[in-house]
Order: sequence, then structure tokens, then C-alpha cells
Amino acid sequence: MVIPTEATRFMVMAPGGENPRSELDPAKNKVGIRIQKKDGARQEILWFRERLLIHETPEVLGRRKRSTHTANAFGARHFQPHMAVLRSGSGIDRDLTKLGLLFRHEIKSLTFDRFLIDLVQRDAEGKRIRA
Repeated sequence: MVIPTEATRFMVMAPGGENPRSELDPAKNKVGIRIQKKDGARQEILWFRERLLIHETPEVLGRRKRSTHTANAFGARHFQPHMAVLRSGSGIDRDLTKLGLLFRHEIKSLTFDRFLIDLVQRDAEGKRIRA
């Protein structure tokens, strides 16, 4: 799947991070790229998502509602195709528009050729268990 970078925008990886918010400093938080709703590749992404959603069994969901194309049972309430690209502490400028313009000038498309799921196990206290 090839996505033109013109269809991407940078965001702080936090709830509501797709919009500039004074309390979210990109230099101190993880930053990612999200794919805009209008991009045609979104349908292919949703196809991958459908393949995952069949694993949301009642045992996994508990009391949560199932995920849909626009809503998540886990994590952020609203689904947006995205990926993290900068770790917290990068020290980048607060204005992500500058980074986005430079990124789209230098890189014209993103090619996705695999789908990876990272499973994280946690103990009863919620601490990550190292495998």
C-alpha cells in the first residue's frame, strides 16, 4: 500500500493530539503521522482493521463495546490510522506544521508492506511483563 505524504499530518500521540493544544508539547511527547480521512488508502487500512476486529471476543472485550471503523474498544476512543515516528524528548518545535511541510517536501510517499502487532502482557498491577 502506498500513501502519498500529502495525505498525512503530524500529531502528538495523546488524546486530542491531532489538534494543537497548549498543554501538549511535541518536544516532550511521542509524535506520529496520521492519515487523513479523505485519502483513498484509508479503505485498505480499514480492511486490515476488520481482520483484527474479529478477534474482539466477549472474553477480550469484557464490558466494552466492540470496535467499529470509527470507534475503538481499547485505547483512544476514535480510530485514526497513524504511526509513531518520534520518541518523547525529541526537542522538536512546538509547531508541527513546520515539521510536516519539511517532511512532505523531502518524502513523497510512504510504502507499507507488512502489518505488525506488538502484544504487551501486563501483570495484575498493570506493569509490563518482559518476554
